Parts: sequence; structure tokens; C-alpha cells
Amino acid sequence: MFNKLIWPSETKPNQGQADKVAEPIPKYVVIVIMRLAADAITARASEDISANHAQLLCKVLLASAPQLACADQAQRICEDHGAVFTSAVGGSFSVAECVYFCGEDFLIEHYSAIGHWIESRLGKLDRVCLELVEASASLPFAVCVCSR
Repeated sequence: MFNKLIWPSETKPNQGQADKVAEPIPKYVVIVIMRLAADAITARASEDISANHAQLLCKVLLASAPQLACADQAQRICEDHGAVFTSAVGGSFSVAECVYFCGEDFLIEHYSAIGHWIESRLGKLDRVCLELVEASASLPFAVCVCSR
């Protein structure tokens, strides 16, 4: 999501997929920030923001990755750029483009737990992507851009 184009319609179809219709770019998306603490995952979702605004936020988060120590810092960056978060994830989504931020102590079990949470809690997803970015995070967290 962060270092490539977010939406499927922005990618060129491969040969043999020319007849496949590209999905339209959504006007609005929701940013979901989830954190793993002990054995629990908690999440906060933003109110709807424009997809263009979300793309800019993604670039800022990626540029900040080496300094990000926790999910709260990622949320503050989003809030500083106009995102307003609610206390819970609501609704159902069709696409989730996510990045998992971890420190040097990366554990596949934590990555898998976040991936499972995304696939089981964000609705009937047609497309899911969970990329990995190294940060200075002491506890892993993920940031997702979700569209309905």
C-alpha cells in the first residue's frame, strides 16, 4: 500500500487479464490502526476520509517508519493530517491494504495474528494485502486503508 499504488484499478492488467474490468478508485476510505499487546489486538478506525488524503497519509507514515516506536505515534501522525478516530471498528469493508510495522524482534506469530484479525474482523474482504515494514516499534502494529 505504502510504496506502491493502493487500488487495483491503478495497476495495469497482466497479459491474459485484459478482459478483467478494473475496480473504481473509491472516493472515501477508512484508516484502521491495530496494535498487538500481549495476546490481544485492539483497533481504532478513522471516520471516512478521501482516498487521495489517505494516499498522502500513507506516504508520510512510510517516510516516518524508521522513527515509529508505537501505534500511538502512527495515530498522532494521522490525526495531525486531519484523520479523526473513533473508538471501534464498525462496518464491513471489501478491500484492506495494510502495512505491519515491527521492530527487530519480528515474530511470524504476531504477523499471522494481525493478518487473521484483519481477515476475520473487517468484513467480507475481496482483496487483502499485508506488507511488512521495519520500524523502531517495541510492540508491533498495523495500519490499514479500507474501502467499502
